[in-house]
Amino acid sequence: MSQQQKKGPGFGEDKNKDEKGGQKQSAKKPDVSKLLAKADEALGKNCCVHGANEVIQDMSGESIESIQEALGDDLNVRDPNIEAYIEGKLCTDKSQILEQGQRLEFMKEAGQKG
Repeated sequence: MSQQQKKGPGFGEDKNKDEKGGQKQSAKKPDVSKLLAKADEALGKNCCVHGANEVIQDMSGESIESIQEALGDDLNVRDPNIEAYIEGKLCTDKSQILEQGQRLEFMKEAGQKG
Protein backbone atom coordinates (compact mmCIF):
# COMPACT_ATOMS: atom_id res chain seq x y z
CA MET A 1 0.00 0.00 0.00
CA SER A 2 1.35 3.41 -0.89
CA GLN A 3 1.78 6.28 1.56
CA GLN A 4 -1.10 8.19 -0.05
CA GLN A 5 -3.50 5.31 0.50
CA LYS A 6 -2.55 4.87 4.16
CA LYS A 7 -3.30 8.48 5.06
CA GLY A 8 -7.00 8.59 4.28
CA PRO A 9 -8.95 11.57 2.93
CA GLY A 10 -7.96 15.04 4.05
CA PHE A 11 -4.51 14.14 5.36
CA GLY A 12 -1.52 15.82 3.83
CA GLU A 13 -3.60 18.59 2.28
CA ASP A 14 -2.75 22.24 2.86
CA LYS A 15 -5.52 23.50 5.12
CA ASN A 16 -4.76 27.12 4.20
CA LYS A 17 -5.70 26.60 0.55
CA ASP A 18 -9.24 26.70 -0.81
CA GLU A 19 -10.66 24.28 -3.39
CA LYS A 20 -9.03 26.19 -6.28
CA GLY A 21 -5.59 26.25 -4.66
CA GLY A 22 -5.79 29.88 -3.55
CA GLN A 23 -5.26 31.11 0.00
CA LYS A 24 -8.30 30.87 2.30
CA GLN A 25 -9.43 34.09 3.90
CA SER A 26 -9.13 34.02 7.65
CA ALA A 27 -12.21 34.53 9.80
CA LYS A 28 -12.98 38.10 10.77
CA LYS A 29 -11.93 38.91 14.32
CA PRO A 30 -14.92 39.73 16.53
CA ASP A 31 -15.31 43.26 17.87
CA VAL A 32 -15.34 42.84 21.64
CA SER A 33 -15.28 46.55 22.48
CA LYS A 34 -19.01 46.62 23.29
CA LEU A 35 -18.67 43.59 25.56
CA LEU A 36 -15.72 45.15 27.36
CA ALA A 37 -17.60 48.44 27.78
CA LYS A 38 -20.48 46.59 29.46
CA ALA A 39 -18.04 44.81 31.78
CA ASP A 40 -16.40 48.11 32.74
CA GLU A 41 -19.81 49.62 33.41
CA ALA A 42 -20.80 46.72 35.66
CA LEU A 43 -17.62 46.85 37.74
CA GLY A 44 -18.74 49.79 39.87
CA LYS A 45 -22.28 48.57 40.45
CA ASN A 46 -23.66 46.68 43.40
CA CYS A 47 -25.50 43.39 43.22
CA CYS A 48 -28.47 42.84 45.53
CA VAL A 49 -29.88 39.31 45.73
CA HIS A 50 -32.73 37.49 47.42
CA GLY A 51 -33.34 33.93 46.25
CA ALA A 52 -33.61 33.86 42.46
CA ASN A 53 -34.18 37.63 42.25
CA GLU A 54 -31.28 39.94 41.54
CA VAL A 55 -30.87 43.67 41.01
CA ILE A 56 -27.61 45.14 39.67
CA GLN A 57 -27.28 48.91 39.98
CA ASP A 58 -25.25 51.54 41.78
CA MET A 59 -26.40 51.49 45.41
CA SER A 60 -23.17 52.73 46.97
CA GLY A 61 -23.71 55.24 49.75
CA GLU A 62 -27.12 53.75 50.64
CA SER A 63 -27.88 51.97 53.91
CA ILE A 64 -29.07 48.37 53.96
CA GLU A 65 -32.34 49.59 55.46
CA SER A 66 -32.98 52.07 52.64
CA ILE A 67 -32.10 49.46 50.00
CA GLN A 68 -34.44 46.98 51.66
CA GLU A 69 -37.22 49.57 51.59
CA ALA A 70 -36.56 50.62 47.98
CA LEU A 71 -36.29 47.07 46.61
CA GLY A 72 -38.81 45.50 48.97
CA ASP A 73 -41.35 44.60 46.30
CA ASP A 74 -38.83 43.75 43.56
CA LEU A 75 -36.90 41.30 45.73
CA ASN A 76 -39.66 40.36 48.20
CA VAL A 77 -37.60 41.57 51.19
CA ARG A 78 -40.21 43.53 53.17
CA ASP A 79 -39.92 41.21 56.20
CA PRO A 80 -38.09 43.17 58.97
CA ASN A 81 -36.61 39.90 60.32
CA ILE A 82 -34.81 39.03 57.09
CA GLU A 83 -31.04 38.80 57.46
CA ALA A 84 -28.66 40.89 55.36
CA TYR A 85 -25.22 39.71 54.25
CA ILE A 86 -22.54 41.92 52.72
CA GLU A 87 -19.89 39.99 50.79
CA GLY A 88 -21.13 36.80 52.51
CA LYS A 89 -20.82 38.12 56.09
CA LEU A 90 -23.86 38.61 58.32
CA CYS A 91 -24.60 42.28 58.91
CA THR A 92 -26.68 42.93 62.03
CA ASP A 93 -26.55 46.73 61.68
CA LYS A 94 -29.01 47.67 58.92
CA SER A 95 -27.79 51.27 59.01
CA GLN A 96 -24.48 50.10 57.50
CA ILE A 97 -23.64 51.86 54.24
CA LEU A 98 -22.96 49.83 51.11
CA GLU A 99 -19.68 50.60 49.32
CA GLN A 100 -19.13 50.59 45.58
CA GLY A 101 -19.08 47.10 44.05
CA GLN A 102 -20.20 45.27 47.20
CA ARG A 103 -22.67 42.38 47.01
CA LEU A 104 -25.70 42.50 49.30
CA GLU A 105 -27.77 39.36 49.92
CA PHE A 106 -30.99 39.01 51.86
CA MET A 107 -31.71 35.58 53.35
CA LYS A 108 -34.28 33.92 55.56
CA GLU A 109 -33.70 30.87 57.70
CA ALA A 110 -34.45 27.60 55.97
CA GLY A 111 -38.05 26.58 56.39
CA GLN A 112 -39.45 30.09 56.78
CA LYS A 113 -42.22 31.05 54.37
CA GLY A 114 -42.64 34.37 52.61
